[in-house]
Amino acid sequence: MHDSSERRLCRECRHTYAKIIRALPAQVAIVRQIAYKQVRLTHLGHTPSRGVPPMPLNTRALKLLDLMHAQCCSVLGQVDSRYACLPLMPALRILGENAKKIPQLPAAVYDLREWRAIERDYDTLTTPDEIKHPIGVCPKCNAPAAAHTWDKTYTCSKCGCSSIVEDMKASARAAIKTHCGVSYRAR
Repeated sequence: MHDSSERRLCRECRHTYAKIIRALPAQVAIVRQIAYKQVRLTHLGHTPSRGVPPMPLNTRALKLLDLMHAQCCSVLGQVDSRYACLPLMPALRILGENAKKIPQLPAAVYDLREWRAIERDYDTLTTPDEIKHPIGVCPKCNAPAAAHTWDKTYTCSKCGCSSIVEDMKASARAAIKTHCGVSYRAR
């Protein structure tokens, strides 16, 4: 890894950056499918004859699409100012064509950080909730809490409070030690 004060990427980071750029079109296609999900009617009963029912949207996926588009335009704006306002698909095409040139740009260190954040958001969006690991209980409402391995904060789905995952894990470990010690001494 390179020092964050450097303005250029090391060879390994340039390779990682180019790999991220090449994976973007497939990721955008998947996020679009998630964002504009289709609902299949499960019953064959009467359907409304007037109007079109609203299409359900995944707002997290739409925000990720917007973030991907903004980052593409930001990076392409460094290559040529004409590219800064392109729609997403042409921007991805031009980004792919310049995959070797882009990691050598002066702001590539900062752009790589943004792309890695986008990759984490993509992984969070595409990873099912069943893969989340238990981290303890919510400090406010005592609801069971689970998070992905890369999550730094946890937001409770019931009460909305936010906590740091490492603190929650530490308090859960302490509660287990205390509980085991009490139950052991009680015997």
